[in-house]
Amino acid sequence: MQRSRWRRLRVLLPALGVAGLGLAGCSSAPASVLDPAGPVAKDELNLITFSFWIMMFVLAAVFILLGMALWKAHRQKQREGLPPQTEGNNRLEITWTVIPVIIVIALMVPSISTTFRVGVVPAQAKDFQVTVIGHQYWWEFQYPGEGIVTADELHIPVGQEVDLEITSTDVMHSFWVPRLGGKVEALPGHVNQLWLKADKTGVYPGQCAQFCGTGHADMAFKVVVDTPQQYQQWVASMKQTAATPVSAQAQQGKQLFQQNCQSCHAINGVSQGAQIPVYGTEYKGSMGPNLTNFGLHTGIAGDTLSNTPANLAQWIADPQAVKPGATMPRLGLNQSQINAVAAYLEGLK
Repeated sequence: MQRSRWRRLRVLLPALGVAGLGLAGCSSAPASVLDPAGPVAKDELNLITFSFWIMMFVLAAVFILLGMALWKAHRQKQREGLPPQTEGNNRLEITWTVIPVIIVIALMVPSISTTFRVGVVPAQAKDFQVTVIGHQYWWEFQYPGEGIVTADELHIPVGQEVDLEITSTDVMHSFWVPRLGGKVEALPGHVNQLWLKADKTGVYPGQCAQFCGTGHADMAFKVVVDTPQQYQQWVASMKQTAATPVSAQAQQGKQLFQQNCQSCHAINGVSQGAQIPVYGTEYKGSMGPNLTNFGLHTGIAGDTLSNTPANLAQWIADPQAVKPGATMPRLGLNQSQINAVAAYLEGLK
């Protein structure tokens, strides 16, 4: 009876394993490398797919040979003495040396060619450069050609090759947008390059892919791919003067922002010392994210929370509770003051 159960279990466990692998590939995650939306991501997926089938072929061959050996051993288990020895069999030794070499070459050639192909920045991308700066734990995007700076939302026009110059101000980070391709380290004091192109409009999640501290998992961002007209509208809105608060609550929030936040955050300006023009002179803080058009952002706190008044109030009240390790301090404001600051920021659009 026990032997019969063991036989059934030996059949069931591999079947469950195969089913688990199949179900793991059924995810509809918006940040899947299996759903490319640009030429770099497509090249990388082609390489992944080719390598996968090569490895599956090797795996199948190994299991077939192992099964044949086990079957033969089972049929000859009553045989006495040693099995035939293969020591000194030159033909066999050459075979199991040449086959792995061929497999390695088959994997190496497309890997090298793809690496060089996606690593060369197209000439067209030089016309659209963005400086990407990693911070603990948020991303800064500077547009030297436009003279604007934003945080955690990278806007690009559809069909445009984009040259990203990636660096860091503190520790090592890693810039990664799975559906658009490329994963590049952001290193302090060093600039790495990556180019991207999106084939269709939409919002593509990105993530820091290098452990960079306590808040690493909360260091997310978005790439917003606009039509050319939408992109120009976004650029124009980023250059406009910040909206004047209308309500008494928002006016109080502006005063509180001046007292507590303007040394860290920029609104309608850029970090002091940046080699790009300054549009507006209201605030020019350099330590925290640029908050120009903050009310139009869909996410806050490094894209950890949706941009709603309640979530913003929660973030202002206790940043460490939302994102442990963040450098934003607790301001010590009461709830009424927190709501006022949130009302002012939500009106920036």
